[in-house]
Amino acid sequence: MEEIVKSQPQPGMVAEDMVPEDMLLRYMTVEERDMAVKAGFSPRTGLKWTLEELSRIKVDPRRKGMADMACYVDAITYTKVRQNDRAFFESMLGPTPSLLEGRISVTGLGNIAYVATQMRDSTTRERAASLYKEILSSMISEN
Repeated sequence: MEEIVKSQPQPGMVAEDMVPEDMLLRYMTVEERDMAVKAGFSPRTGLKWTLEELSRIKVDPRRKGMADMACYVDAITYTKVRQNDRAFFESMLGPTPSLLEGRISVTGLGNIAYVATQMRDSTTRERAASLYKEILSSMISEN
């Protein structure tokens, strides 16, 4: 019987080493990935920040503007906004599920902020801004 060994970071490894090299290509075309990499995103994680940096970042979105939060966007959202892909965001910009309220990552909120500030389609941009404000409102009411 084979023993199942969980992947553990080895000494000197960083969390990014645990991300499959083709992860972005599961969600993006090669051209889309290349566009994101040229814009400064990691070809492996699709982030501008390392996973360690994101785990240490203490961002209070109530004290930052939407444009400031948009810097935490991931490569997939960045690319889909650049393509003005309204259909991609259709199901993502609905009402805030109660499970999500107050429990959204910096990247998740950054994605919504990026859509709200950069999307060419005004309806999608307005829906993202509304969702962003709803999430902030729920964060404020929890404190």
